[in-house]
Amino acid sequence: MPERRDLQFESWAEVLDDLTALESGYERVGKWGLDQTVRHLNDWLTYPMDGFPTPPFFLRFIFGVIRNTLGPGMLRRILDEGKMKDGMPTASDTVYQLDESALSTSLESLRGNIARFQSHSGTIHPSTIFGAMNKATAEHLQFVHFAHHLSWLVPTS
Repeated sequence: MPERRDLQFESWAEVLDDLTALESGYERVGKWGLDQTVRHLNDWLTYPMDGFPTPPFFLRFIFGVIRNTLGPGMLRRILDEGKMKDGMPTASDTVYQLDESALSTSLESLRGNIARFQSHSGTIHPSTIFGAMNKATAEHLQFVHFAHHLSWLVPTS
């Protein structure tokens, strides 16, 4: 059984190369398959460009407190360490059932949104947890997020 990979991405080209390698075959070391991971990453990649979903009413206050107290420090730690903690909760609507038959469509969508993010010159919408950030910071956070999830999938070729 393969072990989880220690991944770090510095460019979208590295991300795309890794996705291509995984598309050719992979072993799952975590809970999610490639399709689930790709759809989750695609959602979170579009939020800085299109706006984050509005959390349920009871979470808005909690997220606002976090954003204005712990959020900036959490973001700095994630970016400095280049790692996200395992088991962190995520929005339930970004967690998918495995559907490997949708993988090619999911990958096509993600690749298109990576290109869109790279050329995006508009507003970077503030994160519900971390708050406002510039494009370079949002991109760095995306690289860490991609590495976190893709590290659980090991290419077989």
